[in-house]
Amino acid sequence: MIKLNKFVSIPSTVKSIIDDIILYSVKVTEKMYILNNNIKNHHTWWCAMYGLNIACHNNKIKMIDGNNCYYPSINNLTESHYIAHYSCDKIYNKRQIPNVDISLFPNNAFYNSAKKYLSETKF
Repeated sequence: MIKLNKFVSIPSTVKSIIDDIILYSVKVTEKMYILNNNIKNHHTWWCAMYGLNIACHNNKIKMIDGNNCYYPSINNLTESHYIAHYSCDKIYNKRQIPNVDISLFPNNAFYNSAKKYLSETKF
């Protein structure tokens, strides 16, 4: 496992396909932009998830292990998690961005990273 910073670790599986994830994420974003008559749309933020799915499929990696994902309010964040499923989070509701109450965030690496992002990003 490699460390990107003090918050993010990448298991060796992701490390082995990271170039493909980036490649396909960019391709999906470009394709969505073209299909949308060169207008950015709100779905392009999904490009990394699409890229991850394509890279896993092409490298015959099954994405069925729920133990790889942190589900806020459902399980506890561990070093083995390399994705966070924040769409099911009642505290960090993406529909409320930028009006998310970050004072409600628990003290863990996921929420601390989200708090930093929301505090430093101009919306």
